[in-house]
Amino acid sequence: MVCEYVDTIYAPASTSLKHRFDHGGKLAIELEEWHAQLQEGWNGVRFGDVRVTRIDPHWHFEAQIYFGDLHPDRLQVELYADPMNEGGLPHVWSCGGRKRSPAPSMAISFWLIAIHPAAHTSRPHRPFHPEAHVPLEESLILWNSE
Repeated sequence: MVCEYVDTIYAPASTSLKHRFDHGGKLAIELEEWHAQLQEGWNGVRFGDVRVTRIDPHWHFEAQIYFGDLHPDRLQVELYADPMNEGGLPHVWSCGGRKRSPAPSMAISFWLIAIHPAAHTSRPHRPFHPEAHVPLEESLILWNSE
């Protein structure tokens, strides 16, 4: 268990820390600015209409996402499906790190083979930065399980 912790958490975190302090701490400063923007703008992030449609053999999930004052490249939407087996891990599909857009919202769409009931899924909206460890470093997550 200790070896697993060192390999999966400690060693990657150590490498990440070194990377953040390279070039005079440029990445560390960028991540702190990212965090401050999220704290300031998160209240404006919300789900609009969410539609789930069965189109055999798939489920089609479509959600309107409102960004508030945040840019789409700061956020990521995911679709979680419950594990098929007891004790298994959930299946996760991501849609995030979008290019900046002047629009205050956008539609996100997922297609999922209908091996899961639609009620066994949820759609979290979470902060996104390619160098951040979410949720360890930023715990803001907006869930939608309609």
